[in-house]
Amino acid sequence: MTGVSYIVYPEPPEITLNTSVKSSDFGAEQFADELQALVDKYRKTGELAKAVQGDSYSIVIFSKDKKSKRLNGLL
Repeated sequence: MTGVSYIVYPEPPEITLNTSVKSSDFGAEQFADELQALVDKYRKTGELAKAVQGDSYSIVIFSKDKKSKRLNGLL
C-alpha cells in the first residue's frame, strides 16, 4: 500500500487504495484478489461494520500504473 484516501461527496462515498504493484507484474491479479478478500473481511467485522451499517460505498484498488479494480459494497 502506498496510500489510502476517501471522498464523501458526491455520494456514494469512495475509498481509494493505491498500491506499488503494476498491473503487468507477475502475481498482480492474485495480489488484487487477496487485497480484495482482506478488505471484504475487514469491512464485515468490528468497528467498521458498525460504522457503515446500511450505508453504500465504493472501494477502488489502484495499481501503480493506475489500473483499477472497483469493489462496491453495502453493509
